[in-house]
Amino acid sequence: MIIPNNIDRNESKGEIIVFNKFKSENSDLIVLHSVFLHNHVKNLSGEIDFLVLAPNRGVFCLELKHGPVSRKSGKWFYKNNMSHKGPFRQATDAMHSLRNWMLDRSSGKRKERLNKILFGTGVIFSGITTRIDLGLEGEQWQVLYRDALINNKMSNYIDSLSKNWHQKQEDQYWYDINFSRPTVKDCEYILKLLRNDFDREYTTLNALLDTETTIQSFTEEQLKILDHTLYNDRCLIEGYAGTGKTVLAMELFKTYLEKGMKVGFYCYNRRLADTIENKIKKVFSSAQLEGSYVGSLHSYLIKATSLTIPKENIEEFFNYKLPMEFLLAQEANQLELFDLIILDEAQDLLSENNLMVMDHFLNGGLKNGKWMILGDFLYQNLYNEKIDFIELLKSYAHYTRLRPLTINCRNTKRISEQNNQLTGVEYNNEQSQQISGEKPDIQFIDPIEESSVVSDIIKEYLNQNVPLSQIVILSPYQYENSSIQDNNYLDKLIANNKLEYSTIHSFKGLEKNIVIICGIEDLESDKAQSLLYTGISRAKARLHLLVNKSLKKNYQKIIVKNLT
Repeated sequence: MIIPNNIDRNESKGEIIVFNKFKSENSDLIVLHSVFLHNHVKNLSGEIDFLVLAPNRGVFCLELKHGPVSRKSGKWFYKNNMSHKGPFRQATDAMHSLRNWMLDRSSGKRKERLNKILFGTGVIFSGITTRIDLGLEGEQWQVLYRDALINNKMSNYIDSLSKNWHQKQEDQYWYDINFSRPTVKDCEYILKLLRNDFDREYTTLNALLDTETTIQSFTEEQLKILDHTLYNDRCLIEGYAGTGKTVLAMELFKTYLEKGMKVGFYCYNRRLADTIENKIKKVFSSAQLEGSYVGSLHSYLIKATSLTIPKENIEEFFNYKLPMEFLLAQEANQLELFDLIILDEAQDLLSENNLMVMDHFLNGGLKNGKWMILGDFLYQNLYNEKIDFIELLKSYAHYTRLRPLTINCRNTKRISEQNNQLTGVEYNNEQSQQISGEKPDIQFIDPIEESSVVSDIIKEYLNQNVPLSQIVILSPYQYENSSIQDNNYLDKLIANNKLEYSTIHSFKGLEKNIVIICGIEDLESDKAQSLLYTGISRAKARLHLLVNKSLKKNYQKIIVKNLT
């Protein structure tokens, strides 16, 4: 028996082959395809490709990888993505997540029984015909290669897994030769537990997290960029919003830090800097990060100069005084140089003065040193519109300008299509792995009603048990100048840091599952188009766009223009 009884033809060929093999065999196995895990031990959510309930043998979580597979420097590379976590670890984490959840949902004798049942894992390489070196990550008996998949029964593979897992676990304190093999009733209980959970637990939040899990993966385009950076010391990496520039920047930081290099990772946006720093510190210890830096460029310069941000003339302070004071202060000091600097969202950082600063703290300077600069210079240049970035960089060094990233790996297809129709940005949708997702919610409203509409949207998500941490409200305006600042309900949520509000400018480089954009009073100016492009591309799964009702005809005119 296999559940569900059919498979989406858009699934990988490997999954279709395995699904049909299980379905065609007359056996006592209960097989569940694509089991969603909303309580994953490592991630917000996860998935088991095939869960096999085998009476008198055990419970087995199978991870399937189709197409070419390789491992380099501890990283696993598949057909369209890369992962630091190998398939054996993925299967094991999923297995423990499932087992923990079932134990939490059981009690008394049922719980005691589940505690004794053997759980195991297996990996199916449906595109590989010869054995590969698994190192310490797994056992060869766990693996089903293509030839055996095609020529043998799946039940034979499960029997082999059972035999070897029982031998492996027989010395464990919990193992009992009489009770570690599940009965038919045990398997039926597990099936009932799982199927009931699916009906009850697959909520709006589960759908959001499932979308998030599906989207997050390296594209082939990104992997090619990573390869190019290994052979070029100075690279300019361009790309549209949502094409994975920040993911690439963090991967570059990790790669070179592991090589023992001192790396300076800079961005403009303080919120983005804090997010990146928190993610990096989860991977590396303070000792490993010693001599390197992750954060905003301005924070780095302020710490080095001990200057205080003034209340007036702030733009002049950041653009002129701060970099000049840094250069003057460092003339008398021995500055520790970076072996590599990485600039993310560089369109906000590249200026003559900032480049003079970076030239000073990079080993070899900008001309001979190693640097990676990433940005969206075409659509997200909100601060330095008059600067020709390409020529400015050429005045400092010879460098490699790589082919721009165009494949959207953040937004759902419907959200990226909405961005295309409203702003004209041309993503490469043919090679994208995007899922379709929910249709964006576009409303044309009177500005007086805007705060109540936003409140209603928030309340509806709360009624569906979606936490406020999944939501952000974006606007071209600061909160005190926005249309929602007099709404008591929203004001309390924002004041207590339960609900996030941000200007679109300040949220560049960041993302949320649910984005509500309000305060749209202009659609056609260059600045308005840039803000819309940036704001829409922040939404990973759901988008709500509230537009002044007087702009409805303008909106329709823009859509028609971009569709023709």
